[in-house]
Amino acid sequence: MYRGIVYLRPSPSVKYYVGLTTNETKRQEHWLNIKRDYGGYLIRDARKRYPPETWGYTVLAEVLSPSRSDLMVWLNALEVYFIWRYDSNNPEHGYNLTRGGEGRLGYKCRPEVKARLSALYKGRPLSEETKAKLSRAAKGRKASEETRRKMSASRKGYRHTEAAKAKMSAVQRGLVKSVSGGIKLSALFKGRKISQSHKEKLHAACKKAVLQYSLSGELLAEFDSATAASASLGVCYGPISQCCRGTLKTAYGFKWVFKNPAPPAINRSDCYVGQFSLDDVLLHVYPSAAEAARVTSGFVYSIRACCRGVHASSGGFRWHYVHRVTHAIIYPINK
Repeated sequence: MYRGIVYLRPSPSVKYYVGLTTNETKRQEHWLNIKRDYGGYLIRDARKRYPPETWGYTVLAEVLSPSRSDLMVWLNALEVYFIWRYDSNNPEHGYNLTRGGEGRLGYKCRPEVKARLSALYKGRPLSEETKAKLSRAAKGRKASEETRRKMSASRKGYRHTEAAKAKMSAVQRGLVKSVSGGIKLSALFKGRKISQSHKEKLHAACKKAVLQYSLSGELLAEFDSATAASASLGVCYGPISQCCRGTLKTAYGFKWVFKNPAPPAINRSDCYVGQFSLDDVLLHVYPSAAEAARVTSGFVYSIRACCRGVHASSGGFRWHYVHRVTHAIIYPINK
């Protein structure tokens, strides 16, 4: 006959730990040995704070079974129940790291462990084999409404980096849609009307302010867009836009330029990596992100992500692409 118990250990601060064992004597020896690991980091830290002898001990349930497998099924079920009853999986009330039973259900990493794992794996490319496994595991899976809402909230306001946009553009360029795919897209958007507020948002996001100069170089007027300028003069906006883009020198007897023209292309040979303090004071300049990671013992992917604007800081520093000579911040560039 096999025997097992589910027990409760209340601390002097009235927090609980629920556990199970099939060898009560040996488990008690492990409990009294402060150097031995016992049930995870929460109970370990608590044993250092309160000596093991000052804790209480109560047997909550005893199970007898002719089969060891049946015994473990009952013990696991009872452990889950008592952890729920005493709320010992809540750090405010107890020291259990999981909800009980087999596995790691309910386990939560420490914030510093999450940050370390995030920095370790961020930017690491996946092998083709791993991608295939993830694809097979996700195929046919449908997210719940709650998961969809969380995903939507997390992505709201997110903007792709210029590097990501370039990659997506390269993938889609020259891609021929299948007939069935075209039919699905057509059916999806057919009859859909854009609201007036949405139209205004699209217009505001796309318009560029335009400056009107005389042929002698005197500033005459400023308009919100080439369309507004053409409406003011009663002409077509096309030549004004062409003049702003440099295709034409003049249009309708005037010179036209964008108020905020696109920055000139950056020579990558002049682009270094600058290490800044959290107060934005320049500390050092490196010829590359790899060299910066080697000298500071940091992660090259995390430093590059900071330079691209994806992360705010890495390793306790801010990182920006800077000009090789002037050390002026260059942000952002495609990498």
